[in-house]
Amino acid sequence: SSGINAEYGLDVTATANQESKLDQYAIKCNTDDKFLLLYTLLKLNLIRGKSIIFVSDTNRCYQVKLFLEQFSISSCVLNFELPSNCVAHAVDQFNRGVYDTIVTSDDAQNKDHNVARGIDFQCVDNVINFDFPTTSEQYVHRVGRTARAFNTGTSLTFLTPQNNDKFEELKKFLKKSSDQTEEFKPYNFNMASIEGFRYRCRDAYRAVTKFAIQETRRKEIKLEMMNSEKLKTFFTENPKDLEVLRHDKVLKPREVKEHLSAVPDYLVPSALKGNVKQNKSKKKRSVDFSKKRIGNYKGQASKRKADPLKSFKYKKGKDAE
Repeated sequence: SSGINAEYGLDVTATANQESKLDQYAIKCNTDDKFLLLYTLLKLNLIRGKSIIFVSDTNRCYQVKLFLEQFSISSCVLNFELPSNCVAHAVDQFNRGVYDTIVTSDDAQNKDHNVARGIDFQCVDNVINFDFPTTSEQYVHRVGRTARAFNTGTSLTFLTPQNNDKFEELKKFLKKSSDQTEEFKPYNFNMASIEGFRYRCRDAYRAVTKFAIQETRRKEIKLEMMNSEKLKTFFTENPKDLEVLRHDKVLKPREVKEHLSAVPDYLVPSALKGNVKQNKSKKKRSVDFSKKRIGNYKGQASKRKADPLKSFKYKKGKDAE
């Protein structure tokens, strides 16, 4: 099933409107808690299905992607600074299910390619407003990517204290709108139950430096230039430039620590034990220590016999008496 898990963290007193295809939730949090919440929602399977995560700008897209990558949560970025065929390829991978999560932004500098308006996403189950939209109209276009045709959908908005005024304006705007009548339902998440994950998320967040983001973006641009059909003729006529590009700088892949991909059972809230699929532990080879000890002993004994200084024994003879 897709959507948001309604059995944990949700205020069950707020019942869904059966006539509405879009369920809208708002989760109150501090700015420092946003990455912790996103990790918990995705890693503990509280959000299921295909999701679009909306953030404020392109750098933020890569910050979220690299953060999730450290926990083996795969996602792709919709970067409108790359050619249109790259954008189309990313959307196609998302639509085909290669990635279940795509991270994008409503960059004002890319009005001609505004993701919320012109991209054909298919079967989107969830829209996550990681960063609050700048305008009410922008919110409507974001959530319009889900609950299309005869499908249902879910939107989840991260609401920080700095966004309270805009949130009130948004609710008034939706009440006036004829096609947005369903009110927000609170997602009352129990933050105390996930405090054990904070240290992991803090370390992962700190690892995503500005330099790491720049290197990731630079790598994408470099690969695009090398694979560009339009630049093939140029590189044919200028092979040295292609060699310089290839050997300009070897970009090492980011190191993903394997232990972060698994969720320690003792950190998972008791109500969510069944949600998390733990990695099967590798069976250790059984070792017969008695045989190992005997083998080592024999080996050491043979070495001692081969060494005359260690094997030499003095016996007091009759002549010495």
